[in-house]
Amino acid sequence: PLWRGCATIRLREMPVKTWMPGPGQRAGEVLLQRVPIRIEGSNRSRWYKIMLNNNPSENSSLRKEAEERLKKIESVKTSSNNEAEYLKTIHELQVHQIELEMQNEELNIARNIAETATGKYTALYDFAPTGYFTLNREYEILDLNFSGASMLGKERSKLINNNFCLFIEPDERLCFIDFLNRVFETGSKQNCEIKLADNGNGSVYVYIEGIVSDDKDKCLIAAVDITDRKLAEDKMQYLLCENAIILKESHHRVKNNMNVIFGLLSLQSYAQEDSSMKEILSAAASRVKNMMFLYDRLYLNENKNDISVKNYLPSLINDIASIFPQKLSVTIVTKIEDFILTPQILIPIGIIINELITNSMKYAFENRDSGIIEVTASKKENQVFITYKDNGIGIPESINFGKSTGFGMELINLLVEQIGGSISIDRNDGTKFVMEFEI
Repeated sequence: PLWRGCATIRLREMPVKTWMPGPGQRAGEVLLQRVPIRIEGSNRSRWYKIMLNNNPSENSSLRKEAEERLKKIESVKTSSNNEAEYLKTIHELQVHQIELEMQNEELNIARNIAETATGKYTALYDFAPTGYFTLNREYEILDLNFSGASMLGKERSKLINNNFCLFIEPDERLCFIDFLNRVFETGSKQNCEIKLADNGNGSVYVYIEGIVSDDKDKCLIAAVDITDRKLAEDKMQYLLCENAIILKESHHRVKNNMNVIFGLLSLQSYAQEDSSMKEILSAAASRVKNMMFLYDRLYLNENKNDISVKNYLPSLINDIASIFPQKLSVTIVTKIEDFILTPQILIPIGIIINELITNSMKYAFENRDSGIIEVTASKKENQVFITYKDNGIGIPESINFGKSTGFGMELINLLVEQIGGSISIDRNDGTKFVMEFEI
């Protein structure tokens, strides 16, 4: 045959061989055979692959259909009526092609961005210092990062499909199971602290938070190593227990020493024949006894820095009054508001209350069968008001804080100045002391 722009070729005759369909082939398929072709003007023959069709009728029908389509295209090109429409169609196709190319470029850019973001996310997930785990409802590990594998002490690939509970200390597995059940039941974030089993490098304490996945079948867990914090807490707890033992021992020794002093003063008081000396020693013994009450109240208080006035003063007042034999005939009335004071303020107040109660018990109800002592404490903004009142015979006009024959009034005045307050005396209907200070 002749082709435009090509030389004439002649097929060399070859022996005819019978062909049978091979495996996977059917009769009528187009076959490829290598046949020699000799080009005129050349003495060399070359081998070419020639397409052979064993079904001439099918080849003829395809050629006929192709020729009909070509005629239609040529008729459109040559028709003057359809030329404008043809050009318009070509233009639209070209525009559409450009649009597709632009969309393809945008898709390629978006794909590159997504691949970059995925790479960054994967790196952040894999190398994050926090351990990440994905567990199913059977506690099996579906996925984890390198930090999570390090916590469990095994290679990442060897942990997939392992039961997470196997890596937890036996006595804490129920806590973890309860945590995971709460995650699936509530669908909200839950947390707990567990101790992982010793993996050869010592036990690991972890704080874990978990949420349920979107498909509700998996739990996503973030685990933070808190081993250092836990060990520091255990050490601090040990030191606190040790300090508590030391404090208890110190308290015991202080009380013993104060009891010894109280006993010695009491013995000296009983042995004295001089009434004035006997009274001085008895007063000193009473002060030591009251100091023991104060010390006990402060020691027994759970918070040694901030103490409730309502819990401290009423019991202290009753303890002090119980020393005196007239206690059964004296009514104690307390109206104490609930506010907080530090020991640095409460100790001087306790000593002042002790001096005032001692003075009332000794002198205010002399030759009387009964009496009333009333103590009030209130706080307004940063001002504290404490009032002490008895309905006894009243304190003489000659006795005041600037002029007194006894040590009690001087001590009260010194202690009030120590807390930065002021105190006044009201002698109407018994004796009333009003103390005011700022906190």
